[in-house]
Amino acid sequence: MMRIILQLYGPLEKYVSESEKEIEIPDSIDLKSFTESLNIPGDLKLFVSVNGVKASGQYRLRDGDHIVIFPPVSGG
Repeated sequence: MMRIILQLYGPLEKYVSESEKEIEIPDSIDLKSFTESLNIPGDLKLFVSVNGVKASGQYRLRDGDHIVIFPPVSGG
């Protein structure tokens, strides 16, 4: 097992008990599998960064990664 830090913003905060949370996850899990495990509806468009860099679903998470997930932002 490894530990990561997860931050969810806006309406996504309801999918974890805190807006920033340290989570234990299985070794060798990719970002797509991890985000699916959060039970966020698949029809939501998400922006995901790992350690401050936009990441694809194939990215293999590593111990200590900092994941930020937020919905699209609009406004003027």
